[in-house]
Amino acid sequence: MKITSEKITCFVEEETHRVKFGDKYLSYIKKRTKELFEKCNPYYAFKILTPGKSIYGDTKYSSAVFTLTSGLNSEENYDDYNKGLIDDIIASTLTYYALYNLKNKLLSENFTTGSLLTPGNMIPIEKSAEIFSIVQPDQNLISINSKMLMYPRYSLNGIYLNDGKNNSECNYCKSSKCLYKNITARMELFMKNAGEDPAL
Repeated sequence: MKITSEKITCFVEEETHRVKFGDKYLSYIKKRTKELFEKCNPYYAFKILTPGKSIYGDTKYSSAVFTLTSGLNSEENYDDYNKGLIDDIIASTLTYYALYNLKNKLLSENFTTGSLLTPGNMIPIEKSAEIFSIVQPDQNLISINSKMLMYPRYSLNGIYLNDGKNNSECNYCKSSKCLYKNITARMELFMKNAGEDPAL
């Protein structure tokens, strides 16, 4: 069974309740989730490296470098700030869902994901260019410029270490107001409880 916009809507509703939107925007959430879900064009590319070829300095662990995107861009000129924030939550959720799918793909390749390192947080932002160079994703689906900005906007690149840990930037971030803190862990639990096959 493939994931549905209704399942994503349920998750987004839970996320928006966390930031106390209340019920005022429920109809908007349902409508926009369906619209963005239909626009979503998830894609990922990766390469598994042996410890000796790791780009994360001196490590004894193998690693998986990756790029991914939901295929979504930001929209502007919202008449309501909260609607823009809701759209961001929906698009980010679909992006992290692509990451969720990537983790399962790596598992099928006998690579168990551990610590997640992302440029600009756990490793220098300049590593993005190196990651793109190694992975060589389809430039028609995801690209990066000289300022390390990716297109489409809702894209991600990084390194998974096969170190048996479950660390990410969220473990080290001290922000108490981040909307997406530990979102991947919540999504994994949600999908497990929903009984969904993680494949768009």
